[in-house]
Amino acid sequence: MRLRSIQKWNTAVKDSIGMNIISLTIITMVSKAKRGIDVSVHQGEIDWASVKKSGVEFAYIRLGFSSYADGKIYMDDYFEKNIEQAQENGIDVGVYFFSQAVTTEEAVKEAKVRALKYQRKKCITTNRI
Repeated sequence: MRLRSIQKWNTAVKDSIGMNIISLTIITMVSKAKRGIDVSVHQGEIDWASVKKSGVEFAYIRLGFSSYADGKIYMDDYFEKNIEQAQENGIDVGVYFFSQAVTTEEAVKEAKVRALKYQRKKCITTNRI
């Protein structure tokens, strides 16, 4: 969180004879949020230059998903294209896998999906979003 300002208020609530019964300090912090999007094959072809011009700073890109019906793992058909084009346009990227695991075995299988391959290629930025 980027801190832009801190404002502090002190408030005392007094009873009928002027004694403090509640003392309250409120601190508010205002931060600058980053604008991001979540994309997958469902968005179809994306004009990443337009996305960047619109003010988007990061994108979470779906790597794949597991099927609840059969437990099989499917890769997102647009994953590689979205990663490459987002980065070419200066957009930070993160990756997610849509899990529907119902057993420990399925969860472990999903955790081993190709994300490490892409991380080794330094395809995924490591900046905090």
